Amino acid sequence: PFDLPQPDKDLQFPQQPLYYLSSGVVYNAALASGFHDGEAMQAVRALSLLYSALWLLIALALARLYLSSALAVNLFMAFMAFTPSFIFLGGVINNDALNAVLGIWAFYEIGAYLQRRYKRHFWRASLAIALAALTKISSLLLALYFVAVLLLLYYRVRDIRLRIKSEILIFGLMVLLLFGFALIKSHIPANEEFRFVNSALYGNQVIPALDLGYFASFHPLALLEAAQSHVMGSNAVRFSLPTYLYGTMMIGEFDYARHFTQGGFFKLSSQLVLLFGMLYVVGGIGLAYAWRTLVIDYKMLLVAVGLNMVLVVHFLSGYWVVCNSDFRYFTPTIGAIGLLIVLGLEALWERFVWLKSKIIWSAVVLAVAEGYWVVTLIRLT
Repeated sequence: PFDLPQPDKDLQFPQQPLYYLSSGVVYNAALASGFHDGEAMQAVRALSLLYSALWLLIALALARLYLSSALAVNLFMAFMAFTPSFIFLGGVINNDALNAVLGIWAFYEIGAYLQRRYKRHFWRASLAIALAALTKISSLLLALYFVAVLLLLYYRVRDIRLRIKSEILIFGLMVLLLFGFALIKSHIPANEEFRFVNSALYGNQVIPALDLGYFASFHPLALLEAAQSHVMGSNAVRFSLPTYLYGTMMIGEFDYARHFTQGGFFKLSSQLVLLFGMLYVVGGIGLAYAWRTLVIDYKMLLVAVGLNMVLVVHFLSGYWVVCNSDFRYFTPTIGAIGLLIVLGLEALWERFVWLKSKIIWSAVVLAVAEGYWVVTLIRLT
C-alpha cells in the first residue's frame, strides 16, 4: 500500500513523482513476492543499475550522432562509463539515475531531429522531456533547449516552417501542462507559497560569499591534497564552485578520509583520478579555442549546459550551502557536457598533432586509476 508519510518526513514532498512511483511499484512487487524489506530495497537499487545500462547504450548512440572519429567516440564513452561519480548512479536509490537516462535520451532525440528532421524524433524528444520533467522539475531546462532548437530550425529551414510552427504549439502546450501540474503539486495553501524544493542553511555548510572569488576560483592543488570533495572538507575546495564541481564530477561528494588511513594506495588513486581527470578541463579549454570553427549544431549544446548552470546559481542564491553546488545537479546535461569536452580535445589534437598521443595516454592512465579506485572503494566498504 502507498501510505502518506508522517508530517516530519516531508523532505521530499516537492520532488516530481515519476521516480518514486516507479520505485514504489518495484519495492511493493518485491514485498508481494515474499522478499523482506532489505531485499526489496536492493530491487530498487537494481532499478538504478538498469537505468545506468540504458544510459550507456543511449550515450553510444549520441556519440555516433555527433562525433566522427573512433577516438572521439571512445573518449566520450570512457567519460560516461568510467567516471566514478557516474558509476555511483547505478548503485544508489536516487532520482538522479532516472533523470540522467531521460536527459541523455532527450539530447539524442533533439540532436537527431536537428540533423535529420524526422517527425519521429520530435515525438520521442517530447516524450523524453516530459518524463524527465516528471522526474525532476529542473529538467524543464531541456524544454527550453528544445524550443531553442525548434526556433533555429524554423529560421534555417524554410520548407518546413509550417510544420515547425505546429510542433512548437504542440510542444508548448505540453510544457504548460507539465508546469501547471508542478505548480499545483508544489502549492502549499497554508503558507501561500509554491515550494519546488526543500532546503535550508545547514550548519557548517554556509558559503561565506557568492562573489567572484567563489564563482571564478579554481584550486587544483588543494583538491589534490584533500583527495576528496566533501561538504565538510577543505574550505579551499568547498568554497570554490569550479573546484567543488570538478571534484564532485569525478569522485562524488562523499567523505573518504577513513579509507585513506587503512593503508594501501586508495588516497593515491583518488589523487591520480583527480590529476588525470584534468584532461576534461583541457577539453574545456580546447572548446573555447575552437569555438569559432564549431557548427551551430554543436554550439547549441552549450545553450543547454548554460541553462543548467543558471538554475544551479539560482538555487545557490536561495540556499547558499555547499551541498547545493554538487555536480549531480547537472544530471540532465551530462551527455552534452561530455560531448563538449571531447569536441574540445578533438580540436586540440587536430591543431596540435603532437598532443594526440598525450591525450590518449592520459585517458588510458585515467581509466586505469578510475577502475582501481572503484574496485578499492568497493573492497573497503
